Amino acid sequence: MIAATELRIGNLFWDNYGGYYIVRGLRTKKDGNPWDIEAQHVRGGLIGAFTFEQAIPVALTPEILEKCGFVKDTDIWHGDGISYYHLPIAGMEDVTDNIDIRFGSEEDDTGAIDAVFVGQQDIKHIRSLHHLQNLIYVLTGKELIYTT
Repeated sequence: MIAATELRIGNLFWDNYGGYYIVRGLRTKKDGNPWDIEAQHVRGGLIGAFTFEQAIPVALTPEILEKCGFVKDTDIWHGDGISYYHLPIAGMEDVTDNIDIRFGSEEDDTGAIDAVFVGQQDIKHIRSLHHLQNLIYVLTGKELIYTT
């Protein structure tokens, strides 16, 4: 389940059956409307209505990061199981050159992002794609796009 306060238009989530959906609208429950989220399947076409309970956060993995445009830094080595990624955005190099992700940690064997670095600021434990999407949007004013 994703809390209503965490979602915004453009965020990605899983449904109960494992499909990726992009939030296209958020609704109120006034007038007996049972649905909270209007979303479109990432491959286009299919639009569905979901409750917040049906929206499942997308766990961050190296594959998800790469589908969102992150590039693995192969010249940085920090130990077993730790990878670094950066996000190149055309015209935003002054901002995104300072956004780095450390994936994995000696202290945390969940395989989740251990930290997002913005300049020297360390933002710990971002576990879900919608959190990362929201952070990138706040920092850059641009959407983090997932490609299939």
